[in-house]
Amino acid sequence: MEYLTLGTIVDSFGLEGAIKVYSTTNFQEYRYQKGNEVFLYNKNLDTRSRFLVKKFRRNGKLDIVYLEGILTKEEAEKYKGYEVHVIKDRNELEEG
Repeated sequence: MEYLTLGTIVDSFGLEGAIKVYSTTNFQEYRYQKGNEVFLYNKNLDTRSRFLVKKFRRNGKLDIVYLEGILTKEEAEKYKGYEVHVIKDRNELEEG
């Protein structure tokens, strides 16, 4: 299975477990739609954890993403430095 990297988690945000993502994708509104599946990837351990997006918004140059299963600031901080991945779908974008 191939994965596409959306960005890197740089910090937590607020008390509700949101993550701050420095995104490398230009399609944040599409990628972080409610109910979409994302994977948090730990490069050091070569492991991925699956989550569903609850909510998304922009905050300057960073994306604020709320994921199901991450409910506190402390839980979100565990993922600092992880990459955000999605399964690569070759049919997502039109040619050109």
